[in-house]
Amino acid sequence: MQPTTDDGRQMNANFSIEGNDGRLSLVMNSSGGKSPSGARNGEYNPALELLLDRLRNRGATLISGFVESSKIADLPEGERRLFDQKIHLPQHEDMERVRFMLTTPQGKIGKDPNAKKDGNNRKRIRLYLDVPGYAPEDHKRLANDIANPDLNNVEVAPQELRPVSPAVPVMLVETEGTPTRSASLSRGGAGRVMSAARRLAIEQHAVGMATELYESQGYQITDVGTTESYDLHAVRESGDRHEELHIEVKGSINPADAVELTKGEVRNAREHHTHLVVVDCIEVSSQPDGKVETSGGRLRQWETWVPAEEDLQATRYRYRLPGDGQAPHS
Repeated sequence: MQPTTDDGRQMNANFSIEGNDGRLSLVMNSSGGKSPSGARNGEYNPALELLLDRLRNRGATLISGFVESSKIADLPEGERRLFDQKIHLPQHEDMERVRFMLTTPQGKIGKDPNAKKDGNNRKRIRLYLDVPGYAPEDHKRLANDIANPDLNNVEVAPQELRPVSPAVPVMLVETEGTPTRSASLSRGGAGRVMSAARRLAIEQHAVGMATELYESQGYQITDVGTTESYDLHAVRESGDRHEELHIEVKGSINPADAVELTKGEVRNAREHHTHLVVVDCIEVSSQPDGKVETSGGRLRQWETWVPAEEDLQATRYRYRLPGDGQAPHS
């Protein structure tokens, strides 16, 4: 299958989505030839970035990835591996950077020890996926969804949430497509921040304030926002007592009385001891050199936080069209 750009152009690249062995995977076919425009699968890199971006919109996580070139098929799986840790795509703003993470290692895999230069970095690869709303048997639907621009930016359908004890009111976006570190909060005039640079600056500012707060309380803090469904992992030792907790952080430039949560964040808060930290009213300014600066902010903390079903509201749905539909009569 060839992906189609948002302006309707079919790209010179081939991919497939498979659902074998109870797992979803994206297979990107190799590129060959000297001219990118005329080569086989010459748009390998931009097409991979496009597919990753559309997977990100669906909250996808890359579980593992391997080179599947026929020339190195006999190598052990560990020597064909592209990355060691899961990549939760909603945590990454720049899909070109993620693509580099997948293509750069390819040139060294199976490389002749005597070769002076790395080999091809546009080989056939397989990326194992976890995509909310898609089971292995849905592989054809997922392939169609990410290949076509008209199906882009949809959300997975809501799932039933079990009742839990009341907590701070929150707004649920029933998908894992919203970044875990979301500078997007709802109601109270706190709208979406569209600039990637501004959004990242707000996220980092809020996480920095939360880190300082918990470090001042004796916790050792690890930033896990790019790999987990929460932002900070906190550990504190006191005598024989070992304390461990997860911290979810939200940031906004506006006053906020609700936040957007992904399905993964809700699940994490219900399964683990989790604190919620919201930093709103953050001041943001853009400098002439393009640098974004942040300051201030009101920090609020909820130490007993389990999102209650009555405080969760689905804001978007994914609707599966019934049947083939009918063409209009001319």
